[in-house]
Amino acid sequence: MKKAFIIISIFAVIFFSLLNGWSAGIFSTGIGIGVSGDTGGLDSTVSSINSEMRKFQIANPGTSVTEIEALYSPVIALNFSYIYNYSIFKAGWEYSGNYFFKRSGSLGDNDIEISYSRFTFPVSAGLLIPYDRKSRFYFAGGINYTYAEMGIKQSDPDPAWILPDKKYTFAGDILGFHVKAGGEVLLSRNYTFLFEVTRFFGKEDKVESEEENARFPLRLNTFQFTAGINYTVDI
Repeated sequence: MKKAFIIISIFAVIFFSLLNGWSAGIFSTGIGIGVSGDTGGLDSTVSSINSEMRKFQIANPGTSVTEIEALYSPVIALNFSYIYNYSIFKAGWEYSGNYFFKRSGSLGDNDIEISYSRFTFPVSAGLLIPYDRKSRFYFAGGINYTYAEMGIKQSDPDPAWILPDKKYTFAGDILGFHVKAGGEVLLSRNYTFLFEVTRFFGKEDKVESEEENARFPLRLNTFQFTAGINYTVDI
């Protein structure tokens, strides 16, 4: 976590340095909720496990298989923005996890469950496009740091199965970049409705489990939709 603290601190210094660089502009902060595709980055892991289950089924005829699906997970996001003329600078904190929507499947009598969660800290800059007096759009891009955790639990694994233990826990740091598009609509003097679409890109990193019994990839390579309320102040 020391590495994470250093990276986040660098992001914060850059962002607040930008705020102090101009004497006038619009500062806003707010909260949003949304959804993340394939739970942030489980698609490759799920595909790998499903493939291994099919291989086990072929080698052991009669074994029933229920494949695991990687769908969506809820997101909660805090954002901080600074607007100066036609430029916009953004920083944020995001959490996404599937603890209430865990992905599960089975291999014979063995039930398999996957949990996933992530904290993401994005920093971005872009172009602001005013639409009228009450609304504006923007396009931006930047870098992001993510701390992700993934767990695999099994009820009764076969010793010959690629995952012979009942529990596997993975955690790691992920660096990547993103592009986003969004818009704000004025609700009142200081409040706006914000909607945003983000596409994250990142190289997967194979991480050894805390139990030291397996290695699996962690990554953030997905899309995300969020919407919420911002409070704005002219400074």
